[in-house]
Amino acid sequence: MGTYEVKPAQRPLAAVVPVPGSATLARQAMLAAALADGTSRLTNLPLADDTRCLLDALRALGVLIRPDEFSPQLEIKGTGGYWPHGEADVPCGNASAVLYLLAAACSAGRGRYRLHGGESLRQQPLGEMINALTDLGAMISCAGYLPIHVAGSGLEGGTVCFSSSAAGAVASGILLAAPCARTDVFIEIARDPLGCPALAQTVGVMEAFGVTVVHDRTRRLIVPAPQRYKGAAYFVEPDAAIAVIFLAAAAIAGGSVTVERLGTSSIQPEVGFVDLLQRMGCQVDQRPDRLRVTGPAHRGRLHGVDVDLNTMPDTAPTLAAVALFADGPTRMSNVARPPAGEHHRLSVLARQLTGLGARVKISADGLTIDPPATVQPAEIDPAGDPGMAMSLTLAGLAAAGVVIRNPQCAGATCPEFFTRLEAMCR
Repeated sequence: MGTYEVKPAQRPLAAVVPVPGSATLARQAMLAAALADGTSRLTNLPLADDTRCLLDALRALGVLIRPDEFSPQLEIKGTGGYWPHGEADVPCGNASAVLYLLAAACSAGRGRYRLHGGESLRQQPLGEMINALTDLGAMISCAGYLPIHVAGSGLEGGTVCFSSSAAGAVASGILLAAPCARTDVFIEIARDPLGCPALAQTVGVMEAFGVTVVHDRTRRLIVPAPQRYKGAAYFVEPDAAIAVIFLAAAAIAGGSVTVERLGTSSIQPEVGFVDLLQRMGCQVDQRPDRLRVTGPAHRGRLHGVDVDLNTMPDTAPTLAAVALFADGPTRMSNVARPPAGEHHRLSVLARQLTGLGARVKISADGLTIDPPATVQPAEIDPAGDPGMAMSLTLAGLAAAGVVIRNPQCAGATCPEFFTRLEAMCR
């Protein structure tokens, strides 16, 4: 498992940091390219576990992908919506997002497919996803958990309803498969669907590959039939949730950090995190293709904030790390949502912050963090959460004795994180 001791920054930062592509956008673009007519070229793909997992699954379905080894640039020959292998075992690893994409895409195809995964994914209940796909005409047999057996004969179309935006990942998988359905697909959600970050990003990817999605001013998205994806050249934006971790380092260690090819034109809601850093006392320069954050001239000049993280809950650990160095409490709400694992994540985060000396109060949907006078040495256990491992590393840039347990878990989303952090601090 191992540990990683964070070295405090010896001087203010002055860095331009390369950030890998968004794993979410990469997965969705890979699936759209695989279903498309024609060949697509994808660039700036992240070398992350979930992306590799989807690549293996697409190859199992018969998709031709070059080069043979995974790289940040791939050429994918589209299948026109029909998987070349009419029967296949489809591996999903431990990635629920990959499973949601493939269950919908295999249901939209024609063939017999067995979807399986690792131990943690096998424990995840799948009733909501299966019910939604069945409502659209999918033929699925399953005991509520993996493995899933799909007898693909194409999706008929129709209406599928979700009770909350927490179903965004499931809905995104269905949305991406919807152009293959025989009739129009209507996706209804309990709130404005384009207010759900997962769906808004999915629509952006679909449009980049030539598919039209209609938002009819109600809580409904419509994918008219028939439509087909078209091969495209697609650059995967840097992952905004990872980018803001590097940008937040400037708030804690001082100096400035710049991320390029990501800015106000992004479809990722996490770019809005820099506005929170500005409220906390940083200087922010935002352009369509660049973000720069400059920390306060003197450490300890950050301010606590009261924020709603509904559109970017994954930034909670990053905000928590910055909050440790503020001059007053920080309250974040709309972080914990179904499934229950999200609330467990808050409990883990609160425990690590307490070890660093903060006083933390957990509410039904968030945290209040009262920062310590001095951040204490601590061994951080992120419980296998990549975002938490990376974000809480920031505390060690301004406080000695911060050690990260199992730093390898960051490799699931950003294998280069610690190398790039050290380069930034040189």
